[in-house]
Amino acid sequence: INGSFRFVKRIWNLFTDVSKLPVNRLMEEEREVELITDKYIERITNQLENFRFNTMISSFMEWLNYLYKISQDKPEIMRTKAFREALESFIKMIAPATPFLAEEIWHRFGNNGSVHRASWPAPKGIYKVEKTIIVVELNGKVKDKIEVPLDSVEEEVKEAALQSKANETVEREN
Repeated sequence: INGSFRFVKRIWNLFTDVSKLPVNRLMEEEREVELITDKYIERITNQLENFRFNTMISSFMEWLNYLYKISQDKPEIMRTKAFREALESFIKMIAPATPFLAEEIWHRFGNNGSVHRASWPAPKGIYKVEKTIIVVELNGKVKDKIEVPLDSVEEEVKEAALQSKANETVEREN
């Protein structure tokens, strides 16, 4: 219960701080906020549709951590349109899990009507996964994790695995 309370309190603190700010800035970091927002809209929508509520809440926590981090690193980002849209998408999507909190924040943002009648955010399709993580195992034990481009061919993946820390482990063991 304490963890849930801290999560809800973090949502409340971030959203009430931003709801008072005018939206008037343009920044280059807006593109990053839009990409991350698109990623989480797609992920959370999929999790909700497949009744994966625990992972959905986990995704909300990751997204909230990102929003907090970027707002602390660059406080001026909170005045951008992209950040405001990210927060509005967040609150629309978390409404099924925290209906009363979402409704209150929705109205503090100056919106009319119920958040539950607002349209569900749709991903813009701008976030594309370009890399994947491959686990390198030796004798059934994980030795390393390598990141490779999604369109890598088998030979490129093998070469990356051979150049990883796992190969150093093998050389030391021999």
